[in-house]
Amino acid sequence: MSAVQNGGEKVETYTDLRACIKPDQNKQKNFYIYEGSDTGYKLQTYVLVNDGGAPSTTFATAAEKTTLEATCNETLYKTGLADAHCRQFNDNQGQVYYKLLNHTIVVSDQCTPYRLNSNELLAADTCFGNGEFKDGFCYYNGLP
Repeated sequence: MSAVQNGGEKVETYTDLRACIKPDQNKQKNFYIYEGSDTGYKLQTYVLVNDGGAPSTTFATAAEKTTLEATCNETLYKTGLADAHCRQFNDNQGQVYYKLLNHTIVVSDQCTPYRLNSNELLAADTCFGNGEFKDGFCYYNGLP
């Protein structure tokens, strides 16, 4: 949907489009994750959409949300049995949340609107995840 030379559109195809919003101080919050590697641990900062204090997440369907959220909690995380994308998020107040990193909603200036030209994710004028139904299509903000 971004302007391409004189306001046109171009077709782009993605297998994975990260949900996002443009910066908005009323909706965003900083979260911190310790990421481990062969060289040790380092603190990563993420600016994500805030959902009642926790990182907001998005899923294609309610069933997917139920299934995947069951793979990420404190017990599973601490025993090493959690989903590979499960992370322990910490905030400035010391609160801890367990969420799937790949399902969090990023805050970024590079967030771009996209129109889904397929109706596979559309049901009764409803777009799944964080999509907005408008003019017969689902619109999503994403980071490729």
